[in-house]
Amino acid sequence: MSLSCWSVVTLNQKADKTIEERFIEYLRQTGKKVTEERLLILRTIYATNKHLTAMDLCLAVEQQYSKVSRATVYRTLEILVEADLVTKLALDGYEARYEASLAEGHHDHIICTDCFKIMEFYDEGLEKIQDKILQAKGFKAVSHVHNIYAECLNPMCPEKLKKKKTDHDK
Repeated sequence: MSLSCWSVVTLNQKADKTIEERFIEYLRQTGKKVTEERLLILRTIYATNKHLTAMDLCLAVEQQYSKVSRATVYRTLEILVEADLVTKLALDGYEARYEASLAEGHHDHIICTDCFKIMEFYDEGLEKIQDKILQAKGFKAVSHVHNIYAECLNPMCPEKLKKKKTDHDK
């Protein structure tokens, strides 16, 4: 995964300063240190428009600032999730992915069970159906996560091709 330093520099300064300020405030309120490494990790997550694994993030941060340890990245991810600035997508039986919580509006996910590609989508009709079901059952949504696990229809999916080759070799 390649992330140039320019992608970190060209963030929307006004919006992201607010996010950074929220993170700094959270760190201070919880008695944690505000460090340049933690801020760099936050900026890197918000600079990408991807669902990163912890290792993806480690590699991206190391490109920017080689002195950041992997332990710092993992601990900072936990803090960012606690602070509601990053969302952890726990994928059934697979490595978790992380995304910026405040970067986009509400969305759901389609997750390929072959290559783990994650596609975001929003469907007003689906949201209305969910609200209708909740109302009929006597509930009001506070939040929700909607992940649809599906097989990739792309015949060139690298993971699907690997599986075919493995099955063929048996």
